[in-house]
Amino acid sequence: QDTVVALEALALYAAKTFSKDGPDLQASLTSEDFNQNIQVDNTNRLLQQIVELPAVPRDYTVHVQGHGCLFLQAILRYHIPPLRSDATFAVSVQMECTRPNATQFPVTIHARYTGNRVSTNMVLIQVELLSGYSPVASSLEEVRLRICVQPRWEVMDVHLTGLYAE
Repeated sequence: QDTVVALEALALYAAKTFSKDGPDLQASLTSEDFNQNIQVDNTNRLLQQIVELPAVPRDYTVHVQGHGCLFLQAILRYHIPPLRSDATFAVSVQMECTRPNATQFPVTIHARYTGNRVSTNMVLIQVELLSGYSPVASSLEEVRLRICVQPRWEVMDVHLTGLYAE
């Protein structure tokens, strides 16, 4: 029944907004030092036209002339992280397997911050082992003792060195 109601609503909307001649609209978006005109006619009636606003918050005015249907939407995005222009971490992995059937071999992971900032809030390094391998318990304790971190950082479930096959 929901589908029927939705289809009836879409049909009613289409009947009220459709014109054989097509739309002929001129919309202007203005503010203090900003003016953008948008033309909607039969050639671009299905085209999405995007205008980026130069400053927010600010009062904007929309004035529309003509006939037809126009859908205007404003989207505000915030807390968008800046684009990464350079790599901020250097990571290298070394593995030493001296025998073909070795059941234990060391894996060493080096991670270094190379970014422009003085500090990095929080860093999480997650290392997953190949299927069938798990860390040697004593090596985890060694890593926890050797690793240097700032006082407000945490090291959780470090799986870095001393692996054995199950």
